[in-house]
Amino acid sequence: MRKSNSKPKTKHELYIHFSRRLYERYNIEITQSEWNTLAKEIRDQKHKFLFKQSNTRTHYEVTFKNKKFYVIYNNKVHGLVTVLPEVDSKESELYLKNKAYSI
Repeated sequence: MRKSNSKPKTKHELYIHFSRRLYERYNIEITQSEWNTLAKEIRDQKHKFLFKQSNTRTHYEVTFKNKKFYVIYNNKVHGLVTVLPEVDSKESELYLKNKAYSI
C-alpha cells in the first residue's frame, strides 16, 4: 500500500521502472516509444485482459518481441507499471483461475 504522502508516479518514472524489470526478468530492452505503443495497444484492447486488481491497476497478458508475459497497467496514468516474473504455465493457470474467482 502506498504512503499517503507520496506523489503519483509520472509516465517517465513508470517507463524507467518497467524497462528495468523487463530487462532484469526477461533480458529484453524496450524504448520509451515501444512502451508507449504497448500502453496504447492495451487501451485499444489488443492484448488479453486478465483481471482488475483495483480501480487503477489491471493485469494483462502481452506479447512483445515474440515473448509472452504478464504486465500491470495503470488506468489512471495510462501506462505500464511493471512486468511480472516468469512462471510456469500450470502455476500461472492456477493463479489466474483463483483471481477470476476472487473478483
